[in-house]
Amino acid sequence: MSEGLSFQSAPRISQRSSARFLVGAQSPAALDGPRRYGLVASYGLDPAVALAFFAHESSYGRRGVAARSPNWGNLRRGPRAYAIRGGFGSYHSWADSLQDWCELILN
Repeated sequence: MSEGLSFQSAPRISQRSSARFLVGAQSPAALDGPRRYGLVASYGLDPAVALAFFAHESSYGRRGVAARSPNWGNLRRGPRAYAIRGGFGSYHSWADSLQDWCELILN
């Protein structure tokens, strides 16, 4: 990995800015944004990186698989997924899939 490029870092974006991105994108994950921000930070991951993945993978949860099965990173599977549909995990909540995403990124 190139020096300076890491998923693990102190937050490079504020909780307020993160929430504004989700609201501005009309993301279904915008509700309870502070909790998700804290979840990512609790893993020592940069919330800006989590948002970048979310934007790239699903237009902030508005497109593709994520729009039908709250799946933060279009994960194929994860311990918190209650089902696998079309090859992707289906989750009960954005927080469940985000927790699986954090653990996948770290491991």
